[in-house]
Amino acid sequence: MVRYGWLKYTGSRRTASARERCESSATSTETKMTKRRSPTPKFAVCVSTDDPDLLTPRMIYQVLPDDSAARSDYVRVIDNEGEDYLYPSKYFVFVELPRAVERAILSAS
Repeated sequence: MVRYGWLKYTGSRRTASARERCESSATSTETKMTKRRSPTPKFAVCVSTDDPDLLTPRMIYQVLPDDSAARSDYVRVIDNEGEDYLYPSKYFVFVELPRAVERAILSAS
């Protein structure tokens, strides 16, 4: 029988208490994702949302690579709370930005 009550984290980030007990700096999933990351950041503009507290229409969001989410027609973005989360891809239009603009956006966050 598998017990789920002992987990100290949800989503892709561990809580501070779980992080203190972890000997490794990255899980195997995080390590695999780092190897697959493209050298240039991807960005998308939000065009609709069902929760305006987390996503704002007409705002640019950084997209993180997630192959399994893409197969399910979702996209992983860093939302208004600064957390990466999956949202339906129909909420976004992907855009290519000039390199200088990408650097400015990434340095502001």
